[in-house]
Amino acid sequence: MFLCLPAPYYISELKEALQGANVMVAGVSSFGVDWVTENILPVLPKGVLVVSITKGMLLTDSNTLQIFPHHFASKRPDLNFVAIGGPCISFEMFDRRRQLPS
Repeated sequence: MFLCLPAPYYISELKEALQGANVMVAGVSSFGVDWVTENILPVLPKGVLVVSITKGMLLTDSNTLQIFPHHFASKRPDLNFVAIGGPCISFEMFDRRRQLPS
């Protein structure tokens, strides 16, 4: 089932907006990833597919780079995560910071 919301919802109405949904698209700037992690992921029903369209990477406490779907999955392993990617230049790549492990 694909749920297309007929109207915008406030964050306080998130649980209501998510009823019956099996896919959630997270399209925020890199600076919004923490907000999604703290406010959206905790209320998603188990098994929901989260599609991340946020480019860039997260610099972890261990000084490595992590793509956002891996970061999200580390917080909610009971959800499914995929990303939409493409050619982009994030400041981490441009600065030639550490590469992701293979």
